[in-house]
Amino acid sequence: MAQSVSKSAWLAAGPLALAVVLLLAASNDAPRAKAAPLFKLPWQPGLRMFVLQGPNQGTHAGYSSQYAYDFVPGPFSRERFTVRAARAGKVAKVVQQYADSPDCNPSYNGEANYVLLDHGDGLGTLYLHLTQKSVIPKAGAYVQQGDPLGQSGHTGYVCGPPHLHFTVLELKTWKSLDVTFADADTLRDGGRLRVNQWYLADAGARTYTVDLPFVPRRIASTPRTQPPTPADPGGSARAP
Repeated sequence: MAQSVSKSAWLAAGPLALAVVLLLAASNDAPRAKAAPLFKLPWQPGLRMFVLQGPNQGTHAGYSSQYAYDFVPGPFSRERFTVRAARAGKVAKVVQQYADSPDCNPSYNGEANYVLLDHGDGLGTLYLHLTQKSVIPKAGAYVQQGDPLGQSGHTGYVCGPPHLHFTVLELKTWKSLDVTFADADTLRDGGRLRVNQWYLADAGARTYTVDLPFVPRRIASTPRTQPPTPADPGGSARAP
């Protein structure tokens, strides 16, 4: 039978016991590290796409494109595909009035169609070079991960086949950010993609939804018809 602690012993241990209780309470209230945002490959589940150009390569050297990827159905394919939201969010900006541009013509730098999503935590995703009038959601709408956004295309200053230029941005600064994907096929490369490789988008249920109430962050700079980069934000190296 367990012996009970005497009242005098408990009183003697009181300050120490109180300190332990306060320490445990403080540790429970301490801020916990947030899980990394979950990004999925921005095309239809079950399809493979080819990485035509990746981070720090070719034209992906600017402030807003350093960690961008260019996706196509194949290295020489001119087929267009449905672009889907890599993560849930609010449609912050839609530009879709421009027709296809000539290949590698820098004078079309300001005539790219795109969708910008605001994920409510200071991050956004940019989907660039979309086909004219192909965008599905309207500005201000909320989309879930995997929802269709539009068709890949050949608008703006772009070289090579029609493709999707995709990047994660810090909305306050328009800085391109390194991104890891959660699709199983990307895990062989640690969630980061390699150029000249195919990747399969996961099939199955969505894994990320908007947590309501959704509080979009203010975008510091005035939205423009082309993201503010010192150089080509979405051009792609011509396919070999």
